[in-house]
Amino acid sequence: RLTRRSRLDQILLLLLRLAALALLAFAFARPFLRESATLALEDLPARRVAILLDASASMRRGDLWQQAIAQVEKELADLGPHDEVALYTFGDRLQAQVGFDAASADAEAVGKRPEILRQAARKLQPTWQSTDLAAALVELARELDATSDVKQHAGEPQIILISDFQKSSRLEALQEAEWPKKVQLI
Repeated sequence: RLTRRSRLDQILLLLLRLAALALLAFAFARPFLRESATLALEDLPARRVAILLDASASMRRGDLWQQAIAQVEKELADLGPHDEVALYTFGDRLQAQVGFDAASADAEAVGKRPEILRQAARKLQPTWQSTDLAAALVELARELDATSDVKQHAGEPQIILISDFQKSSRLEALQEAEWPKKVQLI
């Protein structure tokens, strides 16, 4: 009797251990068993992206300009189908090369926006101007914040800064200005 009873206890213990192992294996397999979620293109969040390119004299060193243009092209390739994009340059002042209005003037140009900006970026050359990074950032951030308030754009405003971040850039304006909460700087 005693041996039969201990065998039953051990079988019950064995079954409990096997059940615990099966539950553990199922818990680790759960990420593989999920259905893949499909996201429609219409559901993607729209962004309002301003690419800010340093075109000051410091960008003339070595192959910095070619690297900057390659980075602009990379950022354009990463855009979503609903993203609005514009290209700005700065030296001692901010200049709109292809603004949001010019980039989205007609419905046919919506799909061609990245190519329009890509061609505009390839035509650019660095200037002999000094670098006023802070003034350009503050002015562009205020412009993005104001247009998102006035025109009620649903897109998240972002500034993508491409620069060599030279030491002699003037940064005082960043300390004096309040950065808009909605505008993200990359």
